[in-house]
Amino acid sequence: LAAVKGRITCLLGRNGVGKSSLLRGFLGLRPLAGNLRWHIPEDEIGYLPQLELGEGLPWMNVQDFVESGVHWPMWRGPFAPKRERLFTHELLKKWELDHLKNSSLSHLSKGQLQKVAWLRTFRMSKKVYLLDEPFTFMDAQFREKGLAHMENLKNQGVSFISVFHDTDIPQSLEDLTVRLV
Repeated sequence: LAAVKGRITCLLGRNGVGKSSLLRGFLGLRPLAGNLRWHIPEDEIGYLPQLELGEGLPWMNVQDFVESGVHWPMWRGPFAPKRERLFTHELLKKWELDHLKNSSLSHLSKGQLQKVAWLRTFRMSKKVYLLDEPFTFMDAQFREKGLAHMENLKNQGVSFISVFHDTDIPQSLEDLTVRLV
């Protein structure tokens, strides 16, 4: 299994076969048997976990959460430079989430939280993204916009390893599919 430049590798399978565990293993968050080598620095890898990321930070608002993707763990919140705050605001506006910028993460629906986590992940500007069920709880409009964004990044040479369930894989993304059974 490899994260090839400009390719989307999809990990497919039913619940419980180890797709998410494999992603966490790639990140060193879980032990893996075998060898793992990254040919890029670890700080060039972005990760979109399942929803637990935002759920663990209920006190944080949307603007600060999205911005934290750039500086984590050295997040500066409202003390971030004005240009970063403006960039994040424009990003929220572009993705039609600016009306949520001051909302606490604890007040968001699961779909809204997934969208905000998506923006936080892509605010990181990485060469490789590991995405764990990136479209769970998302409405069709945001999903289509997200797929177009992934396709655009792919065309710029960004790589993805993404977990999907068999029924929700976008066929346009299937550069390489690995089925876990």
